[in-house]
Amino acid sequence: MDSLMTEQECRDIQVAGHPISAPIEFVGAPDRMRGAVVLYNAGSERIAMRHGVLHSEHLHAAGLLSSPAYVSIPAILFPGATQSVSATLDLGHRIPPGRYEALIEVGAVKRNVILHVTEKVQLEISPKIVFISCVAGATVEKTVAVRNAGNTPCHIGDQWAVVLEDDLVVCRTLRAAINAAGDDSNDANAILSDMVHEAQAALSKEGVLRVRNRSGSVALAPGDLRVLTLEIQVPTEVDHHSRYQASIPLYNATVSFVLTPVSVRESAPSVAHTSGNARAASKSK
Repeated sequence: MDSLMTEQECRDIQVAGHPISAPIEFVGAPDRMRGAVVLYNAGSERIAMRHGVLHSEHLHAAGLLSSPAYVSIPAILFPGATQSVSATLDLGHRIPPGRYEALIEVGAVKRNVILHVTEKVQLEISPKIVFISCVAGATVEKTVAVRNAGNTPCHIGDQWAVVLEDDLVVCRTLRAAINAAGDDSNDANAILSDMVHEAQAALSKEGVLRVRNRSGSVALAPGDLRVLTLEIQVPTEVDHHSRYQASIPLYNATVSFVLTPVSVRESAPSVAHTSGNARAASKSK
C-alpha cells in the first residue's frame, strides 16, 4: 500500500485493463525492470499515485529479496479516469536470469505478476587505465580491482598477449619518408614506397605486451570483488622516444594500458645519485 494515500484513495484506485487471470508482466535486468499497469480511479476525488508494493515468497525464500520491493507507478488520476502507467522496479543486481512469480499490491488491490529477469553482464574495473613506465624488456606488477556488478557469473583468464600500438607511428613514418625523398624528389610513387617501408619498420618494433594474472583464472559470482596482481612483461623492441597503448577486453569492460618506455639512464637517476653520495662520503672519511 502507498503510505501517502488515504484509506479511501486505496479503495478507489483499481487495476484495470487486465483480466483477473492474466498476470502483469515485468521484463528487464533485475535493477531496471519495466512493465505497464492500467489504473482506474473509481472515486470522486483526484488521486496521486506513487508506487505499489511487490511481494515474492520465492525470492524471499531464496534470500534474493529480503523485504517487499517498491514498484514506481507515478500517475495522477482524475475521477473516472483510466490511465496506462509505465512502471519500474529495482530488485538489485543479484537475482539470476529466469522467470519468477510475484504479487503486486496497488492500493487495496493485489494482482499476480510475472517477472522475466534478463541477463545483465557488468564488470567494474579500477583503475580503468594502467600506466607503465619502465625500460624495454622489463617486467612490472600492477594491481587491478574487478567487481561483478551483474547477475551472471564472469570468468577472468590468467594470461593475455596484447598487441601494442605506437601513438607516434604515423608521425614518424611521414617524417622518415619525407627525409628519405629529399628536397628535389617529385616521384610520388617513391615517396609512397618509402612510407610503406617506414611503416613496416615501425610496426615491427611495436611488439606484444604479455600480461599474466598471478592469481590464475578467476570465477566471479554476482557481487564478488577480487583484487588481481598483473605481471606485465614489456617487449624489448619498444622505443623510449614513443608512447604505446594496448587493451584487454573483459565482457563489457576494458583494461587499458599506456606504456611510456624510458631509457636505461632515465630509469635509475636516483641510484646514480645515491652512489655518488656514497663515494663522496667514503672519500671524506
